Amino acid sequence: GLSKDFKEGVLFLTYATLIGAGGKGKKSRADQIVDWCGGEAFDGTLILDECHKAKNFVIGDADGSTKTSKCVIELQTKMPKARVVYSSATGVTELGNLAYCERLGLWGPGSPFSDFEAFHKTVSKRGVF
Repeated sequence: GLSKDFKEGVLFLTYATLIGAGGKGKKSRADQIVDWCGGEAFDGTLILDECHKAKNFVIGDADGSTKTSKCVIELQTKMPKARVVYSSATGVTELGNLAYCERLGLWGPGSPFSDFEAFHKTVSKRGVF
């Protein structure tokens, strides 16, 4: 796990590390990261480089979603005050691949769409993707 001696700093990790299971009686790597950051109170920055690796999140189908996409969404959910930077040189080839980008403000409270599913349905119907 992450050392309790270090209370602040910069944490660099790969997506392979992020999706690491905790093993018997241990927290998952994602939960360890959330704890180290301070949980819901964390208002620092999450920079998701090569974030296209978090694509393939399937709304309502946890088994159909990739571990990476689920962990990226979990981090954003468990740290609601965190600022999130999505960085990728790979364009979005399918609208559904944006589901992990919850902080774009395109859906959810204060936007025209209640959730990603409503956003996807409307934008797809209009022929944008």
